[in-house]
Amino acid sequence: MNTKEHFFIRFLKDNWIILLISSFNFFILLIPNFFGYYSYAPDEFYFIACSKMLAFGYVDHPPFATYLLSIIRLFLGDSILAIRLLPALANASLVFLIGIITKRLGGKKFAQGLASFAFSIIPLYLMINSYYSMNAFEPLLLTCCVLVLIIIIQDNKPKHWLFLGLIIGIGLINKHTFVVFGVAILIGIILTPLRKYFKNKYFWLGILIVIIIVLPNIFWQIQYDFVSFKLYKNDGTVATPVLMLIPIVAFALNPLVFPICLLGIVYLFFKTEGKPYRVFGWMFLLSFGFFITMDMRRIDRVAPVYPILIASGSIMLELWINKIHKDWLKPFIISILLIGGIFSFLVSLPIFPPKVLHEYAKSIELRSQEYEGSGKTLLMSTIHMHHKLFAVRLGWEAMVKDVASVYNRLSEQDKEKAVILSLDHAEAGAIEFFGSKYNLPMIISTRLNYRLWGYGNATGDLMIVIGSNKEVLDLFFEKVELSGIIHACDYCFYYKENIPIYICRKLKIPIFDLFYFHILYP
Repeated sequence: MNTKEHFFIRFLKDNWIILLISSFNFFILLIPNFFGYYSYAPDEFYFIACSKMLAFGYVDHPPFATYLLSIIRLFLGDSILAIRLLPALANASLVFLIGIITKRLGGKKFAQGLASFAFSIIPLYLMINSYYSMNAFEPLLLTCCVLVLIIIIQDNKPKHWLFLGLIIGIGLINKHTFVVFGVAILIGIILTPLRKYFKNKYFWLGILIVIIIVLPNIFWQIQYDFVSFKLYKNDGTVATPVLMLIPIVAFALNPLVFPICLLGIVYLFFKTEGKPYRVFGWMFLLSFGFFITMDMRRIDRVAPVYPILIASGSIMLELWINKIHKDWLKPFIISILLIGGIFSFLVSLPIFPPKVLHEYAKSIELRSQEYEGSGKTLLMSTIHMHHKLFAVRLGWEAMVKDVASVYNRLSEQDKEKAVILSLDHAEAGAIEFFGSKYNLPMIISTRLNYRLWGYGNATGDLMIVIGSNKEVLDLFFEKVELSGIIHACDYCFYYKENIPIYICRKLKIPIFDLFYFHILYP
């Protein structure tokens, strides 16, 4: 047996529990895609469109996830299974990393298995990684940062600051909000003995690597007048009320896992064993506090920082059980989590057929009418989020068929000059994705990056417009006629029902002005 074989066998022997859990997590995320109940998520159409127009930046996100998707599409195509392979792999890798981190922090087999399994049944991450977006990679990248910092703390390896700089740089070109975690880590370093590395050249070389990686995106932002930050500033997302935030976070993390996160905070700030790793406690508190203070209280904002809390909390729980000599609690806790995990998988993944999901959500809503107060609000917001996550994946190709039926009624002469204008980036992405199948003309949109891509050779002589209304369109076109509607599909989410389709002729103003200076929303 050679050295490599010996290392591999030892690795499997030492980590078989967390490898088994991470493999299970990978398959549990992929398997529902074989059922065929649901289509692509709205943002997936948009990401596919962006992956065909590679650039150093996009209006609403940096380029990393888009480049990854372009590679997947190049080698595996753009089927649902292909583009959701990476999110599933990212989540499974995260499950494995949490086990490794728990082991590095001193956790034994129980703590390692508990941390990995507890993370694998969290609804928030199961939902995030059930479809393709940059959100799938942010927790993995930050957890990689945590692991590198642990190695620096334990082994005093200054050169690892270079790896940390590389990962933080990738994190920033994956999602701009990663800067919050980077700054939180930096402040945590200042507040802990890790500040000694300020005198080390590799620390500053790591920062240089971050700058080099993000420079192309910065230049792109300068070129387009910092369009992304203007979008973020005017983001219309409603912040979760502070008093509702903790209950919602508890549910999103699974009520059975949430206490482990709280134990993680205790471990990092109040236990002697956790003192060397207090930088991670500061990372959590500072980032969590920032998002609350800035009214950015979406539950997924702080999603990247919970893995280290789960690892730390699992160690804390293991230490307590060992201290009181109640080993029977270990299988009991795992059994309880297993039951909670089954529930998490059912509510967080597209397992139910649309009809069953619709009837389930409706029955819960009817039962909740008997109750009042914040508990009802939390219940309804949760059911609404769960229903919407999957219902928005229905009816996209049917929508494109409705648009095609309008286009196909045009004369051959009109078809040659027709373009389709959508006021929604997901609709535009879906029409672009399925358009070749139905021989549709060019699709343009005034939303997000479609606006930057422009209007091609469109003249405004004839536009098929989706999602506006006649009163608005009459201001800009000489002739507007209602030619069809997007029919309500069974169990679709409400905003895709009965959308009008207009044929608009003879634009009254230059198309440039219409595209960049006027809003066609009803």
